[in-house]
Amino acid sequence: FIWEDNKEAMRGIGYPEPRLKKEKTNNMMEVTMQKGAKTFVPFNQIEGQIKILSLSANPDDTKWLRTDREGKKAELEQRLSADRDKFLIIDKQAATFKDMQRAIVTHQPHIIHYSGHGDKKSIYMEDQDVTTDLLVKLFQLAKKTQLVILNACDSLVHAERIAQFIPYHS
Repeated sequence: FIWEDNKEAMRGIGYPEPRLKKEKTNNMMEVTMQKGAKTFVPFNQIEGQIKILSLSANPDDTKWLRTDREGKKAELEQRLSADRDKFLIIDKQAATFKDMQRAIVTHQPHIIHYSGHGDKKSIYMEDQDVTTDLLVKLFQLAKKTQLVILNACDSLVHAERIAQFIPYHS
């Protein structure tokens, strides 16, 4: 339902189509909003640019990921898109928890995309592991965030908790 309202713009910047709740396809799962979450506002009804916060982290003690490729692809797709002026990508590579916290509060992004490592208890930023409870508290500060993408292992548990506050989550 939400994807349909925004599919051309989202495809234009390289985002894949979402999957059904808890249906695993290509290691991707979608969690839909929970009762009590903020009301979703279609992206075409948002005034000004749609802000996308792209966070990536690959701490030294973890297996090397090519998160730089993801960021580069999104940037290229945005530049080539007819809708490029509708989006502002805020890129935070090698992101620390403080980087994530400041970017969410300062920029109030509409979309947050995390790429990195995680487990059932936390996602891994460069300087610390961020627990599910801490993620929930942080995303409560994200007043304009409508879509969260966690590209990390075992992130479903985090998605289900965050979905209490964010309208759309995959």
